Amino acid sequence: PNKVKQTFTKSFTMRSLSFITKTNKVVPFETVEDTVVCTLEFKNDTFPVLENAGEAVARVVRKGKTDTFCRVRYITSDGNAVARKDYVPQDDWLDFPEGVTEGTIRVPIIDNQSLHDDKDFFISLSIPQVLQANGEVDKELKADIGPRIKTSVVIIDDDDAGVVSFEKDEHTIYQRDEEFVAPIVVKRKVGGCGKVSVA
Repeated sequence: PNKVKQTFTKSFTMRSLSFITKTNKVVPFETVEDTVVCTLEFKNDTFPVLENAGEAVARVVRKGKTDTFCRVRYITSDGNAVARKDYVPQDDWLDFPEGVTEGTIRVPIIDNQSLHDDKDFFISLSIPQVLQANGEVDKELKADIGPRIKTSVVIIDDDDAGVVSFEKDEHTIYQRDEEFVAPIVVKRKVGGCGKVSVA
């Protein structure tokens, strides 16, 4: 059978193909390719919140082009925190109008008077979309989700002073010729009532 030779070049928005037939006639044609114009993901892996704060705030960032209207669905799920007991579950869309690079998800937190360890729940992103001016989903331009597709919200108990400890048991610091500040992280867990100081 006769073999057909195929060559192609690719750009961000268009793929061009040309076929060379048996008679050396070039037959070009073009197909439009889906284009990712923006990427959406959480700004941090974890968002802490005091139990008496009223609501948790998780931030989502947009990377890439900002001249389109993008949106992404978000939904909460239990960790050791329980929906409707420790927080109000959410299932909604977060919008990114043109020019907006950061969006905020707010989840109401339910305060109680019992002592308990810190609790957590999760927020996940899905179904990123680019919308046209008429509100319809764009079939050519696409949005994507970055590596931080899921984040945890840590609810810090505010009914006890808590426990203060170093984040790590050991820290490795390499000597430098110039003076520098070595960051040593101290965390407060299992409570957040009142002001605490350590020396």
